[in-house]
Amino acid sequence: MTNNSSRTARRIVFVAAPGAEILDLVGPLQVFARASEIFVGQNPGASPIYSVEVATTSPHRSFVTNCGLQIIAHKTFRQPSRNIDTLLIAGGSAIEND
Repeated sequence: MTNNSSRTARRIVFVAAPGAEILDLVGPLQVFARASEIFVGQNPGASPIYSVEVATTSPHRSFVTNCGLQIIAHKTFRQPSRNIDTLLIAGGSAIEND
């Protein structure tokens, strides 16, 4: 890729509900975060290619995964949001039972 300062990062949003499988959330999230990190490392001065964030279906930003790990999301899914390029939903019993 070329260094293009006018390029904006692709916005990747992960939606996770209380009870989500942690690997369904952090595995794919790490792939996008690392790809962006590698790109910036190979293109000094370039902007990241991905903007990664977590939104939760919980009314509060904090939620607990199926293994008991508490995560604080960037926002709730109910909060207004600008354009999303890629939306991914973390699976687990929270999604499967609804």
